[in-house]
Amino acid sequence: MKANGLKNSTKDFIVEENDNLFYIVKSSKKKHKNSLTPHFYSFVQRNLKTSDEVRHSKSMDVSRLRVFTFLVINEGLNPVICQAEMSTDGITWGSFGESELTISPGNMQVIVPQYFLRFARVTFKNKNQGFNSVVTIWFQGQS
Repeated sequence: MKANGLKNSTKDFIVEENDNLFYIVKSSKKKHKNSLTPHFYSFVQRNLKTSDEVRHSKSMDVSRLRVFTFLVINEGLNPVICQAEMSTDGITWGSFGESELTISPGNMQVIVPQYFLRFARVTFKNKNQGFNSVVTIWFQGQS
């Protein structure tokens, strides 16, 4: 049997095994054809100082990820407010109705934006004016 100039025998076939597709040649050799195994991404920013002005984490291009999450940890002595922001171009940002979340000292908060745009980040600031804190922001995603 010929297809596009390739010769296939009746013993050749494709099989799926652990989310991977294999082209089986003569039933004894496996050639990796296409990987469906997800890739994991993790990025952390530590010791980010809060202030009365809004600051933000590094922006992340989430366009090739199936799922992603931010984790904000308040490692300081004062409460902080954080919020997800998104952008189409990495320049113009908006919260688009995302809730402002208060994180007490020593606590953490998972943030998952409810909408999708190409870029995502987290903003943070002091809850009480003049009372700074320190946050760590984790980003984790899976393609």
